[in-house]
Amino acid sequence: MIALIIIWLAWWGLSWIPPRWAKVNKLPATAMTIAPFIFYSCDYIPDWLKNHELRHILQQRILSPPIFISLYVLNYLINLSWAWIGAITKMCNIDWKLYPWRNEKLLSRIHIIAYVYILFELDAIYHGGWITKPERRR
Repeated sequence: MIALIIIWLAWWGLSWIPPRWAKVNKLPATAMTIAPFIFYSCDYIPDWLKNHELRHILQQRILSPPIFISLYVLNYLINLSWAWIGAITKMCNIDWKLYPWRNEKLLSRIHIIAYVYILFELDAIYHGGWITKPERRR
């Protein structure tokens, strides 16, 4: 038990060093943050993506990486329980954050709705940035 506490504290301490960007060829997303690393798969990192991922670094510094990751995954799984309703009712057509995925297959829409509505993602979208511009909110 003491070893787990030491590992947890060490990881939390590492989250406070400046983040390191690492290019990864195979990644399930454009970018992923596990403090102190930000993994990305794109050739060019736009400013909105930098700000978005740096917001996740801040979140992990506040909560600690293990707690952040646990809450993130739990929130995603909870969102999956209702996201199918949003996918069926065409929620992607009316929410500017989901608009780019409006023509995807049903399972893809369910995933993106569950992902976007993770509380940590909403915070990073509103304070960091997102693939679409907020002016599309109409």
